[in-house]
Amino acid sequence: PLFSAGILGQVESHTFLPGYSKAEAATTVDVRNFGAKGNGATNDTAAIQAAINSLPTTGGTVVIPAGTYGIDAVKMLQLKSNVTLQMTPTTILQVMPNAAAHYEVLHIGGLSNVKVNSGVLLGDRYTHKSTSGEHGFGVAILGSDQVTVTGTAANNMWGDGFYIGRGPTFGSKLKHSTNVQLIDVSADNNRRQGISLISGQNISILRPKLTNTNGTAPSAGIDVEPNDNTDILQNISIVDAYTANNQGAGI
Repeated sequence: PLFSAGILGQVESHTFLPGYSKAEAATTVDVRNFGAKGNGATNDTAAIQAAINSLPTTGGTVVIPAGTYGIDAVKMLQLKSNVTLQMTPTTILQVMPNAAAHYEVLHIGGLSNVKVNSGVLLGDRYTHKSTSGEHGFGVAILGSDQVTVTGTAANNMWGDGFYIGRGPTFGSKLKHSTNVQLIDVSADNNRRQGISLISGQNISILRPKLTNTNGTAPSAGIDVEPNDNTDILQNISIVDAYTANNQGAGI
């Protein structure tokens, strides 16, 4: 198997998480109905992406129940505007071993109105097939607006747990991210950063827990680091941050 067996037990049996109205259920899809196994041994990337792609442009909710889902983070899970990715505290998206210098588990690029709720993203720092590179990310928010990530953990990444920066728009221009909230997220034992904030306006990072970053510089809990003078950092709030045992700075 690609991953250790027996992590977190069996996948839940219900089709949708409880509490959805009839209207919400009409635009709520469960990744298991698209072939995702969540058994800790299967590459579930294509199945989860198919569930995301099945939603209309008006959006909806993609449910990933408890289980361990193998993710090809080089291909990435590419979210869509107006989509909520709903996981549970025992949903694990586990990066399949790769040799790439750059990967992303969740790619949020050039989008608006995206929510990610709960879940654990586990990187491949102990099974990575190369010693070079430092840009393996859990959640990458690039040139997007109105993005909220709540209660999500990103651990053991080859690079950063969370990355907020510029991303593609129409044409060749890049824009910075706006109106982004990271709420009650955590990042542990990532190789380069817990959170990198590169370019953004109206960014709130509330009650993050950022621990044990180590491996390659800067190895910070949170690193606010524009790449060049075209990046923008305006109206940034970092509230009640907990940092501990990071090789570099806490913040």
